[in-house]
Amino acid sequence: MIDNSEKFNGGKTGLVEQEILRQIDLGNFRRNSLLPSERELAKQLGVSYMTVRRAIGKLVDDSFLTRVQGKGTYVRGDVPLHRMQQTLGIVVPAWETPEHADLMMILTAIAGENGVLPKFHLCRSWEDRTVVDAYESCDYLLLVPPAPLADLPEEMLIRFRAGTTPVVVLGLDATPYGLDSVTGDACTEAGIRELRRLGHCRIGLMTQVEERGGKLLRQTETFFRNWRLRMLERFSAKEVDRMEIRIPVKAYELPHQAFYDYLYVNGKDLPFTALMLPLAVAWGVISAAADSGLAVPQKLSILSIGDRQEARFYRPRLSLVRVSYRRHAELAFEALRRRMQEPGLPPRCFTVEPELVPGETVSPLLPPDNL
Repeated sequence: MIDNSEKFNGGKTGLVEQEILRQIDLGNFRRNSLLPSERELAKQLGVSYMTVRRAIGKLVDDSFLTRVQGKGTYVRGDVPLHRMQQTLGIVVPAWETPEHADLMMILTAIAGENGVLPKFHLCRSWEDRTVVDAYESCDYLLLVPPAPLADLPEEMLIRFRAGTTPVVVLGLDATPYGLDSVTGDACTEAGIRELRRLGHCRIGLMTQVEERGGKLLRQTETFFRNWRLRMLERFSAKEVDRMEIRIPVKAYELPHQAFYDYLYVNGKDLPFTALMLPLAVAWGVISAAADSGLAVPQKLSILSIGDRQEARFYRPRLSLVRVSYRRHAELAFEALRRRMQEPGLPPRCFTVEPELVPGETVSPLLPPDNL
């Protein structure tokens, strides 16, 4: 509601203009959308119908709005972007995790640095209407996939590829689907290279999987595929299969307990000397090793992969391949600018270069007699 005591050069009419423009900036009145009726707006803002009518007339004259006879007043679709604040739709999975919270904070900061207003949309699946709403109501769209990209409905992919709103996928390579993306896939190669430098050849992988349609689907298929290719350079397919630990995790549940339970029970009979795993579950895995008497790194080296603000406070200090979330956000904006400037370019996957962070959970492989 408009505060009648507030002073403004344009009086109450100017205040109504300001409020309508603010709602356009926020994306609540999006381009090409129909405004509420003038009488409804007057009721919402606590001003007279004629005040709203004068304000809308001024915004029509200034080319922000357009009146369509018999239909109402619309936000113009051709309002130059420099005349209003651009909005960035950010779709993230509806279940809260520390990684998502970190990413959301960083994206908010980067958006502010670029003069863009972030609007977060929580979704449970690709079928959630929230995804389409974000696409239609914002100038740009970033997607943190709530499900495998293979599950994207074809009609949604067609809409994303149309190019009216630039779309960038975070965390997965979306180029096979015709979309720009930012990933940290190079972390697999960096981690294996470091462990091999320290003498480890048998390098295990712990992955989170979810049951769908009777199948166990990995959370990060590209990460697994890169690891498997490197292991097959030295070991048979049967041996490599034994070195992958797939941990089923129910939807909407944190994975720490499932990872803990597996290692606590099976930690003494692992077919590898080093283990790579997501930073998100490192607490559970290292706790299981300590509780089961499996010495880290003397008996098992553990290399975590990811980025979390509190990672520096873990004890023992984690040996880490860090894939910076801030760099993810910076590259996402670079991808959006590229798509805006040249919409016809083929899709591209931007890669975040990994950083090795020394810690206390990885050590050189000692000869068996010295273990």
